[in-house]
Amino acid sequence: MSLSLAQGRLFGALFESMLFGINFILFLALGYLTFRREGPGQRRVVSPQHAAGFGVVTAVFVLCAAHLAAVMRQLYVAFFVSDLPPDVFYLDHTQPTDLIQKSVYAAATALADGILIYRAYIIFDQRWPAILAPTLTLCATVGLWAALIREYRVSPPGTILFPPPVKRLVVLSYTMSFITNTIITTMITVRLWLVIRRFRNMQHQKFASHMKLFLAPFVESGVIYPLALLINAIFLATKNNGLEILSGSTTQILGIVPLMLTLQLRLNLSTYEDETTATRRTSTTANVDVVRSSVHFRHGGQPETVSLDMSDLDSDTRAGSSTKYTSSSG
Repeated sequence: MSLSLAQGRLFGALFESMLFGINFILFLALGYLTFRREGPGQRRVVSPQHAAGFGVVTAVFVLCAAHLAAVMRQLYVAFFVSDLPPDVFYLDHTQPTDLIQKSVYAAATALADGILIYRAYIIFDQRWPAILAPTLTLCATVGLWAALIREYRVSPPGTILFPPPVKRLVVLSYTMSFITNTIITTMITVRLWLVIRRFRNMQHQKFASHMKLFLAPFVESGVIYPLALLINAIFLATKNNGLEILSGSTTQILGIVPLMLTLQLRLNLSTYEDETTATRRTSTTANVDVVRSSVHFRHGGQPETVSLDMSDLDSDTRAGSSTKYTSSSG
C-alpha cells in the first residue's frame, strides 16, 4: 500500500524532528567544547578560527531549525486550518511556508557544502586549483535552486506534485548538488586514505585502527549527504510518495554533516591532522638523531668527548645543525 502525499509529509515531519533532535544534541556538545573553561576560575579564550567555525555551523543549525518550523507550520495549516483536503493543499507550491522551506534548504546547501569545500582546501595543502571544480558546481547548484524557487512561486496550483517545468529544475538541482558532493567526498576520502597509507609506510607497521581507516574518513568526507540524495533520486524516479519522508529530512542531514566534522576536529580525532602531525614528529626524530654529534678536544693532555644532544632545539635549528665537527689542539 503506497503512501498518500499528506501521509508522506506527516511521516516526513516526524522523521525530520528525530534528525533535528540529533542535530540539537551535536550542537550542544559542540557549544560546550568550544566555550567550556579549562579549570575553576579560568576564563575560556576562544581562538578566532574556532569562533568563525562555530559561527558558520551555528548559521547552518539555525537554518535547520527554521526549516523544521516551516514544515510544522505547514503541517498544522494543512490538517487543522485549511478548508482543502491535505493532499490537495500540499499541491499548492505558492504558499509562503513552502517557499521558505525551499529557500532555507538552498541556503543550508550553500553553507554546508562551502564548509566541506573549505575542508578540502585545507586537506589539499591550501591549493586553490584543487577545489575549483566543486566550487563551480556549487555555484551552479545555488543558481539552479534560485531558478527552481522562482518557478515554484509563479506556478499555479495543479493536480500533480511536479509540473513539467518544475520537474526539470528539480532533477537538475538535485543532480548538480549530488555531483558537487560526490566530487568533494571523493577528493577528501582519497586524500585521507593516501595520508594514512603514507604514515603507515613510514612507520613500517600495520595501521590497526579501523576507526581511523574507515569511520574518520566517513565523517570527514560528508558521504552521508550524497547517499541521502541518491535515495531521494530513487524515490523520485519511481514516483513514490516515500520521497516526502526523506526530502525534507535532507536539510537536517545537511546540518549534521558539518557538526560531526567540527566535533571531530574539536575532539582531536581528525585523520588528516593526526597523521600529518605524526609524520612531522617522525621526521623530526630522524633529524635529531642526525644532529647529535661528538666534539673531540684535548684537556690536560687527554682527549675528551662531549656529546651534544640537540633534541631541545627548534626544528628549524636542527635542520641546519646536522654536521659533525671534530677539532683537536696540539
